[in-house]
Amino acid sequence: MFDTNDELLKQIRLGEDSSLGLKSLEYKGIQISGPHRTSMADELAAMANTANGVFVLGVDDKSRSIVGIPEEKLDIVETWMQGILKGRWMCKLPRPTSLLKRT
Repeated sequence: MFDTNDELLKQIRLGEDSSLGLKSLEYKGIQISGPHRTSMADELAAMANTANGVFVLGVDDKSRSIVGIPEEKLDIVETWMQGILKGRWMCKLPRPTSLLKRT
């Protein structure tokens, strides 16, 4: 959907729409405490029903500010997402799954 990181950043500044979902994550120790798995699954299902939808983690959906995901939590986040998808739809994270680093 986005050919460049700049295009993605521009859309993030405009906010969520039917083809872009934004979500920041909350952590408690080495676990993700928010958002709740069920609400995340519902949002992912809605996004899956759009053509070429993109879901970006690490962005506050209300303020549209990039809060990021700590590098040491990336494996936890991927495992959490896989658990949501497997538990709900028996599928894996779609590829490509991309990591964008702030410059």
